[in-house]
Amino acid sequence: MHTHEIKQAVFTAVSQTFEAMIFTQIIPSDLPDIGPTSSEPIEANTETPDSDLSESEFDQPIFYQSEINLIEPRSASFSMIFPTDLAISITKNLYGWMEENDPPEHLIQDSLAEIINTVTGKLMTILIHNQITFTLGLPNLKIMNALSFEKGEVYSFMTIDNFKFFFIIDGNLLPEE
Repeated sequence: MHTHEIKQAVFTAVSQTFEAMIFTQIIPSDLPDIGPTSSEPIEANTETPDSDLSESEFDQPIFYQSEINLIEPRSASFSMIFPTDLAISITKNLYGWMEENDPPEHLIQDSLAEIINTVTGKLMTILIHNQITFTLGLPNLKIMNALSFEKGEVYSFMTIDNFKFFFIIDGNLLPEE
């Protein structure tokens, strides 16, 4: 499996999920893919959302990182990093949220867990061509106050309304042929 094939499979899995679940189209970001990450944190310029909540904007997370592990046939991990504005937008679209205030935190976290689970399931289905069964762990969510990538192959995307987000693969996806 070549890097180009994995990159195309990632784009297909992410775009199909975003179109089907939250009715949003994506494009590869105009940023080059970051590639294997170094120990240097990568900074991003994003703004925190306005909120009517009593907490100050400094108390709000800036990024959400949803993660899921591939258990079989190989060990690997997948994660997606979303700025808070996009996480809220995803949740509103997924739940058809029509209220003026933002969805509660637990719905945002549930939405992002469902997105990583669906994207990873689609990606593995594309990559293994239904020849091998695969097992995924349960999604996990981290809140980040700064954008950084610890390890893995990073793919950057943008929604059509200019939200940038990232998909990261850490580990070997397929058994050796």
